[in-house]
Amino acid sequence: PSGDGLPHFRTGPMVLAILGVGAPSARFGAGHLPGSVQSSVAHNLQLGGSGLASASHDETSWRLASPPSRLPLPSLTCLAAVATIAERASVTKRLRRAPKAPGEFLAHVVGLGLGCLSLRRFLRACARPLRPSLRVNETKSQKSVLQQLQSDGWRLTSVPWCSDAFFVRSQSGSVEFGGNLSHLTGEIYSQEVTSMLPVEALRAALAARRKADKSTTNRRHAALLPRHPPAAVSGGGSEAQRPYPLVLDLCAAPGSKSTQLAPLLAGTSGWLVANDSSPERVRKLRLNLLRAGVSSFTTTCIDGRKFGKLTPALFDAILVDAPCSAEGNARKHLTALDHWDAPEHSKALRARSRLSFNLLESAWLALRPGGTLIYSTCTLNRFENEDVVEQFMRRFGAQGARVLDVGELLRLPEALRREASQGQVLRIWPHDFDTEGFTLAAFAKPDVPASAAVAAAGVQQRPSQEQQRLSQDLAPVVDADKLRLEAEAQFGHLHVSEQLGWWSSLVEDPQGAIWSVPPVWFQGNEWRALVGLVEHRGVQIAKRSGEAGFEFTEEFRLLIGTRKSTSEANISANNLLAIAARLEGSVGAWNAKIDVCATRGAGKDAEQLLRKMRSSRVSPDVVSYTTAIKAYAKKGTAGVVQAAERLLETARQDGLKPDMACFNALLYACARAGDSAAAERWISSMSADRVPPDLPSYNSVIQACSKASQPERAEEWLEDAESKGLHVGSQCYASLINAFAQEGRVEDAERTLTLMKSRLVAPDLACHHAILKACARTENPSRAMNWLQEMGSSADTSCFNSVIGMQSIAGNAGVARRLLSEIQRRGLEMNVRTYTSLAAGDERSGNAQAVAATFEGMEAAGIAWDNRAHALLISSYANSRNRDAAVAHFNTLEPSMKSDPLVAAAFQRASENESLARETAEEAARK
Repeated sequence: PSGDGLPHFRTGPMVLAILGVGAPSARFGAGHLPGSVQSSVAHNLQLGGSGLASASHDETSWRLASPPSRLPLPSLTCLAAVATIAERASVTKRLRRAPKAPGEFLAHVVGLGLGCLSLRRFLRACARPLRPSLRVNETKSQKSVLQQLQSDGWRLTSVPWCSDAFFVRSQSGSVEFGGNLSHLTGEIYSQEVTSMLPVEALRAALAARRKADKSTTNRRHAALLPRHPPAAVSGGGSEAQRPYPLVLDLCAAPGSKSTQLAPLLAGTSGWLVANDSSPERVRKLRLNLLRAGVSSFTTTCIDGRKFGKLTPALFDAILVDAPCSAEGNARKHLTALDHWDAPEHSKALRARSRLSFNLLESAWLALRPGGTLIYSTCTLNRFENEDVVEQFMRRFGAQGARVLDVGELLRLPEALRREASQGQVLRIWPHDFDTEGFTLAAFAKPDVPASAAVAAAGVQQRPSQEQQRLSQDLAPVVDADKLRLEAEAQFGHLHVSEQLGWWSSLVEDPQGAIWSVPPVWFQGNEWRALVGLVEHRGVQIAKRSGEAGFEFTEEFRLLIGTRKSTSEANISANNLLAIAARLEGSVGAWNAKIDVCATRGAGKDAEQLLRKMRSSRVSPDVVSYTTAIKAYAKKGTAGVVQAAERLLETARQDGLKPDMACFNALLYACARAGDSAAAERWISSMSADRVPPDLPSYNSVIQACSKASQPERAEEWLEDAESKGLHVGSQCYASLINAFAQEGRVEDAERTLTLMKSRLVAPDLACHHAILKACARTENPSRAMNWLQEMGSSADTSCFNSVIGMQSIAGNAGVARRLLSEIQRRGLEMNVRTYTSLAAGDERSGNAQAVAATFEGMEAAGIAWDNRAHALLISSYANSRNRDAAVAHFNTLEPSMKSDPLVAAAFQRASENESLARETAEEAARK
């Protein structure tokens, strides 16, 4: 209660906790509530005398007995949220930073209907790392691609709305697509799952149309075929039925949706037009389409706002994934919401909204009657979504434009559909499916003759002389040349099947280049409008070489790759990257190749590629140098810091300004090498380059100091990060705790853990592992046991292994075996470390029989031996002075295991103990 006797409430700490802010902060706190949230939480909570049943002073058990019938909806939401939460918000273990967002943005999403509990879930979802995901390319993938990915250590989980898509987890903790051969050959495509929704919505809309259009004889492709033929382009042409679909991706780069669209056209003789306004992005787009094995496509590079008047009523289906403010990407880009704090924010939003409407209007004009249009953004505000759709319907609703129910098309659950559907759009919040945020809408165009649609658009469609010349320059390839091409392809191990459909639609230009062009190139005037716009006619298959020979192009080799219906012998990741680099001719392709070196930790190879870039007259950019630095940092061996520093200085000499990612890569190299002096020097120099250190910067410095056994310096840097207003996460604290643990300073490690809890940072497993390491260094099993009990259900197998080892060494074999039973009871997966920890105490006491029995149990559980297990058994024989058993076990090992330092040292101790025992016996006999 406000305390002034009036029957209303003011915002208390509990409401702030539900909003996900916990305590006042520079971004959003008790003194920084936006006006609209204040009104919904304070002013609108005017209950009247009988509305409040009881309210305790601890602000945790508010409840409403009989809410007034006209209480505003946001107020009811706030009260319902308070009533269902009985304690203050705690920080989720998976959070990598404190949930935060500009107050104006929070007020905006509350206005969209996001209640307090949902708002809190949204903020916390934005603070979690994004789940990696991929889509299997059915055009090019082998049947064994999923088994291959799983054998690489990737765990795949199905995506609910796309049968070919999977969430990915890696046993190593990080998923890196760059160096994966299946990714390089186009069998899989790294794509966020919500960005797959537009194509899936189009697929569902076409399926619904196909079901409804029962009069069409060709049921398979009925929805893509125009009921009324496109308008004739030049004089007097008849409106004959067109038997092929044309699909446009208006804002296509880098190609995720275009590559997803391609299977939709398979077997239809249809053609995909992929457009982008940036020449650099179009090159990348074309490269991705070729890598994905898409052969029926053409790229264009024009302003999407002009497409409608250039190609009126031409396309059967159109995707518009409009450029936007990308608020839905907050999980991937932590600053995605910060533009709401910018001074020119409102002006920028209006400009983006106007651009989106213009693109949607252009797409509508280019859509043929009866066609389907999908509009999508990766943003969450209504200005770029609902407002654009409403403006569009005011403009074209009278002409018969119809909004489709996307939620119903995608068969989303009814409850989620009610929450996600806002008017005429479907909005996916990050917390709905643990994904990025995304918004989309779908429209259907009425069936009217295409000539009428063109006339309504006020467009007069006449081909230019240049358009006519481009179409007349091409001549069909004669049958004899087609046979010769196919024979040379077979001879060169380019096994091309008829499924590709190339041999029937090949043409030759005056320069002798052989192209696979759309089958509609010479079939109807409507295509001519597009001829003058294309960047490439299609796919260049080959070029004449000599009088009767052909030389196949590199883009053709990239296109077929390891396609399921075709193959090239001995193609490798490096071959594909080299081809891509030459085809694109841009720095992006070279950077992809350097990224493969970074994945392997091949720093010298990465630096060699930088030199090759310069010799090819391609100037490396900051990303090139940053990726090369990462390649050195991956190994963490001696000399990596000096190599990384050399690369950064070379970048400066090339006139490049190192950015945050570049400095962080260098600091990571310092952390891997444990070079705290270099790390402190470079983080201090970042300010001189006007690059303020961020959280990863501080984390690397803290790790470097920890590895250099300088916990005090690490603690100073952590406090410095806190003083800068950074929300230090568990990773920094884990590094500091680990530094204390290495020196056996248990009290300092525990003090740090208590400190992070007081700052609402939830300890993760790395923190608990470090605490247990400190207990092990001081040989304090009882303290470790207390920490294990405090962890409760969050303790994993590694935590149990540490405590089992300590209890075993301390002679508490019974306790150790009870912990082993607890692992089994919880269903945790035991490993070889579990059994070596259990055997450690028996090994130290020389109870070789007990050690052997432990490892027999390990073998029975199907767990393989490692070097430590062999060393422990040999060492137990040594401690019991049973050299014969030690020799017998040693002789059963593989040569590689015998040369292992740990195993060799244990066997040497066994030999020394045998010599000592013999000398002692001989001395006793002499006496």
